[in-house]
Amino acid sequence: MLRAYIASASSPLFEKTAATRVARLHVNADHASVCASSEITNLNRPVIQPERKIAMKVRLLSVALFAALIAVAQLSAIGDDKEEFSAKCVVSGAPAKEANSVAYKGKKVYFCCQNCPKAFEADPEKFANKAAAQLLATKQIVQVACPLAGKPVNPEQTVEVAGSTVAFCCGGCKGKAAKASGDDLLALVFGDLAKGFTLQTKCPISNKPIDAAVSVEHDGQKVFFCCDGCPDAFEKDPAKFTAKLPQFQEAK
Repeated sequence: MLRAYIASASSPLFEKTAATRVARLHVNADHASVCASSEITNLNRPVIQPERKIAMKVRLLSVALFAALIAVAQLSAIGDDKEEFSAKCVVSGAPAKEANSVAYKGKKVYFCCQNCPKAFEADPEKFANKAAAQLLATKQIVQVACPLAGKPVNPEQTVEVAGSTVAFCCGGCKGKAAKASGDDLLALVFGDLAKGFTLQTKCPISNKPIDAAVSVEHDGQKVFFCCDGCPDAFEKDPAKFTAKLPQFQEAK
């Protein structure tokens, strides 16, 4: 049998079979090498541990929270730009409420309760000076001249009147106001409202705040503008603009 095996081993068929088996061994060895290399590569890849995942989520949440806080702060700043309403009731002198108001000279006069408007409407003239003081405090009228002399004001000659700064043309007028107080001061400053103040707050052409130094006379009323370029446009067609001016509405 040994001789037969030796003989068969030397035959071409045996050599071919042996070569095939050797080739298969090489292929299997190469496959094993590739698999081992792949495993090593996977081992070298960074693995995100649960702790790192949690840390990343915390960072993302922190960034989102920070952005939300900034947005809230910006909204608060926008809200702060609006001035808080503050006025005294012209009847009782108590803090007025924005919800309690009546129309007066095309503006609004505010009261502390719902009963005070009844007293005001029964005798508006009795409360006229206090109403004018409130209109100035709530920026519904604008000072355009000295309330005593009707002349241009000197910004350095001022007196506090019912919570508002009122300017005068000279030290003499300021002195008179400084000596007065209470209802006498209000009567001195607001007794002739048109002499020193205007119900008009916006330019009829541009709708911008008026400049007391720029005005024209029309139908016995002063009309104020924001700049030197607007009066010409007004005088070309006054009827187009007078409907929106409170001094003409009051005159009616």
